[in-house]
Amino acid sequence: NWHVLVGSSDALSDEPIIQPAGNFLGPNPARPMATLTRWLDLDNGYDAAIATVAEEVELANHQANLDLAIAEVAEPQLGMRLVKSASISGVTHGIVDGVAGSYPINYERFGGGTRWMQGIRIVPDPDDPVSEVSLSGDSGAVWIDRDSGRAVALHFGGEDHLTPLYEYALAHPLQAVLDQLNVDLLTGN
Repeated sequence: NWHVLVGSSDALSDEPIIQPAGNFLGPNPARPMATLTRWLDLDNGYDAAIATVAEEVELANHQANLDLAIAEVAEPQLGMRLVKSASISGVTHGIVDGVAGSYPINYERFGGGTRWMQGIRIVPDPDDPVSEVSLSGDSGAVWIDRDSGRAVALHFGGEDHLTPLYEYALAHPLQAVLDQLNVDLLTGN
């Protein structure tokens, strides 16, 4: 996501991406994980960016806590059952209940105002209920079709906590993000 990898209008290509982020370092030194490559302008309705992974970082095609390797990309469909593994909410299951929406997201803490983001809406799957399908810190997780293992969407946000009965996640269709960033998805082991 733009707000994870870029986060500022002052960002430049080739800036280092470190882990853990500065506010989570504690006594541990930051490790360079990647360099910022390019990103999409928020005004175009996508919160997306790409970084080049550092040579010393080992890549693995799996999702934490899931027995799924991403096979390829699929377009979101109404009623599609998805799963994601995110750093804060953990493994969550959802159902696509909207495939062509535009949602207001507040980017004030990144130096911008409200932007309208294009995306799909995902609600909790009643067969696998969770208290939160989206939490702050889940951004960048990939929503995967539970049946095919295909990557469907890039998670970027969720509900605004107006009411506990209104739980949902927001994500960009992954193929649209890849196309706009001029990126091909590598698959395999």
